[in-house]
Amino acid sequence: SDYDPFSQVISSGSPSFNFIFGKSWGIPLGYSAVLYGPPKGGKSLIVNSMIGQMHRDYPDGIAIKYNTGFREAQLGGDQLKVWGIDRERYVAYDVNLPNLIFDPIEREVAAMCQEGAPVKMVIIDSINAIQGRRSANAKSIDVQQIGDHALTIQEGLKRILPVQRKYGFALLLTTQIRAEMDPNEIRRHNTTKMAAAFALQHHCEYFVYIERNRNKEAREDLLGNE
Repeated sequence: SDYDPFSQVISSGSPSFNFIFGKSWGIPLGYSAVLYGPPKGGKSLIVNSMIGQMHRDYPDGIAIKYNTGFREAQLGGDQLKVWGIDRERYVAYDVNLPNLIFDPIEREVAAMCQEGAPVKMVIIDSINAIQGRRSANAKSIDVQQIGDHALTIQEGLKRILPVQRKYGFALLLTTQIRAEMDPNEIRRHNTTKMAAAFALQHHCEYFVYIERNRNKEAREDLLGNE
């Protein structure tokens, strides 16, 4: 009853961004957030910012990322310096098979934490690129697997939830958006929605919509530089 879930959080390098989490000013350790939005809107940049800030806030903190888009090469040495990411405390894998993501979190990451490793963040960027279990075993793309992806993500999240809660690392997910097909929602000007099954939405405590700021103010930084 004395536990305060907001006493330790994972934040970004932007106070304005952190403000959206309310009184916690970040993702409480042990909890989850999903970043969603249009392509090239800045989801992965926010992830980089949060990893870098975590390394500043927790001098021994470890971040583990599963880059399902196989784009980890974009985060080279210069980019690590830009975001303040310590390569000695950052582990990344280019994988998109569910058994190479959820199984290691449930087993290897749990074992690391049990041995005392200070894992503070686990990132999956993005959920959409994870292959469904049946699809991964199919011999041809012609084999249709209705509901395979949603069920794979649901079962995977259920397996890692006890580990996440027990060892208190923040889970940061990214996902895409899809067109809203409900005419009633479109009339309310809701033209897109999160491209994620309800199981993922139930798992996450925070939803954060990310898109580019295309206004005039976005062309300058806070100091007025172009």
